[in-house]
Amino acid sequence: MGATRKAENTQSLIRSYDVIESTTQLWSNLQDAETGQRGYMLTGNNEYLEPYNSSLWEIDLELSRLKSLTDDNPLQQGIIQNRLVPLIGKKRTELELSITQFQRSGSEAALTIMKTDQGKLTMDTLRTVIQNIKAQEEQLQKERTSELEKAYYTYNMISFAGLFVIGFTMMIAVLTIRKKSKENRHLMALEVENNRKLIRLNEKEVKLRMDISKFMGNAAHDLRSPLNAINSINELMKMDAYQLSEEHREFLDFISESTSQMSALINNLLEVNKFEEGSLAVTPEHIDIHALLKTLIFGHETATRRKNIKIKSDSDFEGRTVYTDKGIFVQIADNLISNAIKYSPLGKKVEIYLKEDITGFRLTVTDQGEGISETDMPRLYRRYQTLSTRPTAGEKSTGLGLSIVKELVDLIGGTIDVKSVHDIGTTFSVLFPNIPVTEDETCGIREIQVQN
Repeated sequence: MGATRKAENTQSLIRSYDVIESTTQLWSNLQDAETGQRGYMLTGNNEYLEPYNSSLWEIDLELSRLKSLTDDNPLQQGIIQNRLVPLIGKKRTELELSITQFQRSGSEAALTIMKTDQGKLTMDTLRTVIQNIKAQEEQLQKERTSELEKAYYTYNMISFAGLFVIGFTMMIAVLTIRKKSKENRHLMALEVENNRKLIRLNEKEVKLRMDISKFMGNAAHDLRSPLNAINSINELMKMDAYQLSEEHREFLDFISESTSQMSALINNLLEVNKFEEGSLAVTPEHIDIHALLKTLIFGHETATRRKNIKIKSDSDFEGRTVYTDKGIFVQIADNLISNAIKYSPLGKKVEIYLKEDITGFRLTVTDQGEGISETDMPRLYRRYQTLSTRPTAGEKSTGLGLSIVKELVDLIGGTIDVKSVHDIGTTFSVLFPNIPVTEDETCGIREIQVQN
């Protein structure tokens, strides 16, 4: 009976050590997750998402372990279920919301969330709850250590009555355990103090990162106005380009291309934000799609001239209008044309066709680039994906263009197909759906109407 009690007390004491270690590890994982989140929002570098996601997985694992370790303690279970679990869920939601806002609207929106200090308040509350669990377990540890010592003492006394040598040996064991317990308490006190120092250092680091994030947010907020100013001045200078040298004209083209890329990035991010908010609606109108396509192609003249790329285009809609969403068509066509130019080698050709189809009208864009690998095909329309094929002249790629095209195509009920052959080229074909062609009763213009 005495041996059984001793074994049970030993197991209880080991469990207390495990609970204390588990709370320390859980707090460390929470800090790592927050550090990864802030690193991503400060730099925009996806590499910070790897430790962030890893920490979230370890938080779930450690929380499950903590629940299992305290399943014999209703008081601890109550604190974990009613306080700790909801707080961790809240913290995860705050982290995910700030990252989502960063990805949708940039660092300014994420900074707005961070300015509320809600994240710090949640972490402070989590630290208090975890320290409370740890303190209670430390008290249990003392009690269980005392019970274990008593169990050993009782066992020794019983054994002493039968066999003095065994009793004497067990007494030495009890004294040894007491010494180890004292040493462990001293080590735990040192660990607690070290953890406090680490927490203070982390708080200083978080404040520094918040200051940097605030600075970056303000810089991003003020980016659009000077960008527009640069573009306007550049266009004015182009009006007198004939007076400039060839080198200076190339500089103006480079400025145009760079500001266009930056504007495209901002527009793509805004478009993604509209998708997330559900605020993007289909607004059809009568448009001269032939002229609109020519305008879009002309907008890429600087890039095609720089890479000596020839554009071949053809349309079935000269002198006709169609009934579709102008903004959606522009976004789809502009992204596909931009990608075709971006991934085409110097001196190649890009073909753009706008053709009537049985079920609507079809936009087809073909390049003569490297092509898309079979490995990249499943990831083609995912956001922020970096594919193995790279732009041919050092152009930047955000990984947003094709994902936006796919979502816009789905929004209007159309389809998008891609065919690619290595070192031959890639063809994207988008079908804009319509109802049967009808004769406009007012002005007699043939129209193709898109079903939305």
